[in-house]
Amino acid sequence: MIISTSLPGGTTGGVAPASKEAIEALRDVVVDQLAPAAECAICLHGQDAATAAAGRWKEMPCGHRFHGVCLVKWLRVHGTCPMCRHQMPAEEAAAAAAAEGRRS
Repeated sequence: MIISTSLPGGTTGGVAPASKEAIEALRDVVVDQLAPAAECAICLHGQDAATAAAGRWKEMPCGHRFHGVCLVKWLRVHGTCPMCRHQMPAEEAAAAAAAEGRRS
């Protein structure tokens, strides 16, 4: 028998998605010719004409880099770095901090 517990918001455990503010604050980076073998660990594609046209790479606070589009999609579901599990501020934490600021 499998027992499943549901958390508020309908999720079943794990880390909450990253806050919109945390995602927007990610640094845009350009992967140049010095790193031609750069590969996005989310989609497993490198830097080519198609991915270059899709947009820039983004860098997590931990220093790992991914295609911007891939990383934003990932962080809207998972609130951690796909490589090292560095935890980003969650939506609930951002809302709580804003509420605390209004009380002060």
